Amino acid sequence: MKGLLRLLVIVLAVAIRLLAQPNSAPATRVYSAYTEASPSGTAYALTIQQSGSVATRRQIQFSGGAVYCSVACTITLSIQGTAAATTLGTATALDTRAPSASASVYTNSDAGTGTMICRYVLSAGQQLDITPNGLHLGTTTQGNITLRSSVISGDVKLLLMWSEPQ
Repeated sequence: MKGLLRLLVIVLAVAIRLLAQPNSAPATRVYSAYTEASPSGTAYALTIQQSGSVATRRQIQFSGGAVYCSVACTITLSIQGTAAATTLGTATALDTRAPSASASVYTNSDAGTGTMICRYVLSAGQQLDITPNGLHLGTTTQGNITLRSSVISGDVKLLLMWSEPQ
């Protein structure tokens, strides 16, 4: 009987603790950006870029990504290219309670090539998952992370995921 009473007290303590937690988003928010296109003889890119305003700029921690090409292609992951200006895309919060991302998303991005971190060669129809490697952007200068395909005539799908502390 003592064992049952002790178990009941533990269950109640855990339930009270869970119910007492605020219904707020976690301290670090995770976002994603996705684009797909069918370029014809051109490259295609997806960029996440920090805010130009120091007041709203947050550190960006690269969380991962994925790429698919219907034809053979080369994908590069780069950082700190010249700032993208076209075409504005959408950042999606993976937790619906999270506020909007401070980073901007650019599809068919015109960001400069920057510093290449990785280069991947894909066969036709191949998908590649990109795992995190500690890549992050600080807050002192505006920066970006870009996934870019080589010049292709086919379908390309690009996904970037990142987190921002709040």
